[in-house]
Amino acid sequence: MNPGRVPRGPGSRRVRTCGRGLLRSAAFVGSVFVAALVLVGSGTVGTPALPPPRGAAGDASLLLPSVVSLVPPPRSAPETCANGTPSNPFPVAFLPYGYLTPNLYGLGSGSAGSDRVCYTGGASGAITNRVHFTSVGGAGGVLAYPHIEYGPDLWGGSAGAMAPGFVLPETDAVAAHQNVWLTNSYAVRDQGKAAYDYVWDNFLSTYVPTSANLSGPGNFSLEIMLWMTTGFESSPWDYFTDNGTAQLPTLINSTVSSEPWSFSYFCQGYHDNELTVLYFYNGTGGAMNTTHRTFGVDFSAVLVSVNRMIQQAHEACWSYSANRDSRMYLDDLNVGSEFLTPYPSPYYGTASFTWTISSLCFRFPVGDATAKGVSCP
Repeated sequence: MNPGRVPRGPGSRRVRTCGRGLLRSAAFVGSVFVAALVLVGSGTVGTPALPPPRGAAGDASLLLPSVVSLVPPPRSAPETCANGTPSNPFPVAFLPYGYLTPNLYGLGSGSAGSDRVCYTGGASGAITNRVHFTSVGGAGGVLAYPHIEYGPDLWGGSAGAMAPGFVLPETDAVAAHQNVWLTNSYAVRDQGKAAYDYVWDNFLSTYVPTSANLSGPGNFSLEIMLWMTTGFESSPWDYFTDNGTAQLPTLINSTVSSEPWSFSYFCQGYHDNELTVLYFYNGTGGAMNTTHRTFGVDFSAVLVSVNRMIQQAHEACWSYSANRDSRMYLDDLNVGSEFLTPYPSPYYGTASFTWTISSLCFRFPVGDATAKGVSCP
C-alpha cells in the first residue's frame, strides 16, 4: 500500500447500491429496485456452530488484542475532517487507526452542498457526519457512502494504520475463529429529505489487495452488509425478499443475547461471480427504525452463517467450490451510511441528515461474550 494516497478517485469509483451490489451504470441501478433482483432459496439458519472459544491451547488468536478502538482512538488525536463537495468528492482524514471519507462517488451534475465527516478531537472525541445538499441529482441510486474504514479498500489507496495484532487482510477462516465483535454507539438525527441506511459493509475477496490490483471486487468477491438502521421512506423489504433468518449473538445497549437477523442474497450477474449478502437486524424494539443505541454483533458468527448459507443457496453465478469460501480474505471493516435519491429518476431535491458515532471498536472476548466484554471502552 501507499500511505497517504487518496483511497479512490474519479477514475475508480466505489459504486455501491445500498446493499444492492456494485453497479456499472446508472440505468441498471434503478432496475435493481424495480425488478432486477433474482433471489433464490428460503429457510432458516439457526445459531451458527461456532469454533472453540479463543484462548484454547495452541490458539494463535491469543496474539490478538482484547480491543481495537477507532473511536475514541487509542491515544489523544486532534480534530480532523474530510469535507466532501461536488468538486472534491474523495477527501480523506486519517485517524490513529483507519481513516474517514465522505466518498461522494454518485453525485449527479448540478449537485450543491457538502458532506463533512469529522473526528471532533481529544481522547473522548466522536465521529460526526453532516450531510447537507440543497440539490442532488442523478439517474436515481446511491450518491455516496460516508464512512470510517479499517483495512485496505478494494478500490485503491492507503489502508491507513492498523493495530498491532489485528492487521487486514486476513483469511476468512482465521476471522471466523477470532470471535471478533463489531461494536459502536451511534445516533442519527436531523433527518431531512434523504433515504439512507446505517450499515457495516465489508468485503471478502479471493486476492490480497496490493497497490497494483486495487480496482474493485473481482471474481468470487463476496459483499456482507449488516443493516442496523434505515431511513428509507418505506421498509427495505419493499426492495428485498426475505430468504431466511439467522440467530446471531448481538449487543443491544447493555444486553447480549441471541437475536433474529433476516438475510437476503443475490448474484451480480453483470459482474462475474460476485455475491451480495444482506443481514437486516429484525428484532424487537423498533429494530430497523432505532436511531440511537449501542449496537454490536459477533462478526465471526456472521462469517460462519454466511459460509453455511452460500453453500445451501446454490447460487448459479457464485459457483465457488464447496468450502472454498472459508479460504477467502477479509479485506476491510467499515461502518457508514449510504444515501440516495428516490426513484423514479431523474430526481433533484434535498438530502440532509446527521449521525454521530461516540464509540467504535472491535472486541475479541475470551470465552462467553458479556456486555462488558464486547462493549467499547
